[in-house]
Amino acid sequence: VGLPGLMAAAELAEMAQMDGDTVRAARKATDRLEGLLEGVVGADFDLDSMMAVREDLNGAATEADEKFREIRDLVEDAFQADSVEVFRRSLMAHQGELDDLGIVVEMALEGVPKVQMDEEELAFIVDNLVENAVRAMIGSPEKHLKVSWQEAGEHVVLLVADTGCGIPPDEIELVMKPGHSKRQGGGLGLPRSQEILGKYGGGLSVKESKPGQGTTMALLVPATPSRTEKS
Repeated sequence: VGLPGLMAAAELAEMAQMDGDTVRAARKATDRLEGLLEGVVGADFDLDSMMAVREDLNGAATEADEKFREIRDLVEDAFQADSVEVFRRSLMAHQGELDDLGIVVEMALEGVPKVQMDEEELAFIVDNLVENAVRAMIGSPEKHLKVSWQEAGEHVVLLVADTGCGIPPDEIELVMKPGHSKRQGGGLGLPRSQEILGKYGGGLSVKESKPGQGTTMALLVPATPSRTEKS
C-alpha cells in the first residue's frame, strides 16, 4: 500500500470523525514513513548507512501498511452508499414533475454493488443529474429517462440518460465549469458534483450528447470491496 493511499484514508477518517486513536496512529505512521523518505532523497550514504536506512524504511512501510488496513476498514464501513436507494429517493422527489411532463422512467440497476462514498453526497449528485435531465426534456416529443450501470474495474459507472435537448458539441467541456448555464444562478451543480467525486477518486463526465436527441451522463464511483476481496 502506498503512502498516498494511507494519507487519503486518514483524511476520509478524519472527515467522518472516526476513532481518534486509529486516526492518530495512522497519521503517526504516515509522518514517520514520509520523514524517512525525505531523508533518503538526495542523501549520500555508505553501505552500512544504506542498510540501516533500508531496515528503517521496511519497518515504517510495514507499520504504515498495517495502519492503512485498519483505517481502510473503518472508512469503508462508514462510506457506503446504496445507489439503487439513492436513485429511488430522487425519482420519488421528482415524481410530480415526471408525471406532469409524461416522462417514462427506466431503472436498470439490478446487481449494482454499493459504492464507496457518503450517501448524502451521492444523493446531491444524483438529484442534480435527475433535475437536469427533467429540465432538458421539457420540450421534447419523446421523454425517456434511463438509469443504468456498468462495471469499470474497481469502480462503478452510473449512467443517467435522457432524450432531451442535448448539449452542443462546443459546450460539452464548458458544462463542468462553474457558472456555465443559461439559468440565473445555475451552472454550479455539475462542477460541485465533480469536486465531490474527486475526493473519492471518481469523476463525472458527458458520455454522449447529441443536440435534439439527448444526453448521457456518466458518474464514476469506487465500488465497495467485500472483505474477502481484500488482502
